[in-house]
Amino acid sequence: SGRRVLLVDCDPLGDAIAALGQTSPTATLEALGISSPAPLWRDAVPGLDVTSPYGNAEQPAHTLEEFLGLLEHETAFRQYELVLIDTPPVLASSQVSLLLRASDEVILVVRAKSTALREVHPFLQVVKRLQDEGTPIHFRGLLLTLPPGEPLGGAWESELRRAFATSILPHAIPFEEEVQRASARGK
Repeated sequence: SGRRVLLVDCDPLGDAIAALGQTSPTATLEALGISSPAPLWRDAVPGLDVTSPYGNAEQPAHTLEEFLGLLEHETAFRQYELVLIDTPPVLASSQVSLLLRASDEVILVVRAKSTALREVHPFLQVVKRLQDEGTPIHFRGLLLTLPPGEPLGGAWESELRRAFATSILPHAIPFEEEVQRASARGK
């Protein structure tokens, strides 16, 4: 569409960066006029730039809290139509609150399996508490991804749709073995 998007990989392991086949960054955020040594991959795919608050594992550029402060205060980030924050599957409660406070809109991606029932409820409670405190966050919903062997409309998807009926987005993402094979080949 010609719009610029920034993907912030907040997973210290850099899973989104690796999934996009990126290795050495092409620049730092300083190329955008932001006083930060955080790595920047320009046009990882056309229109999509990628960064990470962590940079080098031995010497991270920022803590998550510092980086969220940059997102809030640095006007150079406004060149992006959308900033997507990809988080690791496990975050401390304080980190979840920080991320939610920094967000306008949120989609929680959930694997359709038994642990989802335990994981989703506390997250929704934090969203509700922050909304009640006046944080202007719009919760768009839960996006289900299906595990291997789980068909669309299968048992776990059906169970989660019953449990979180008003929160689940209408589409689920099926497991695709070819994506897993491509990722294993570094594609």
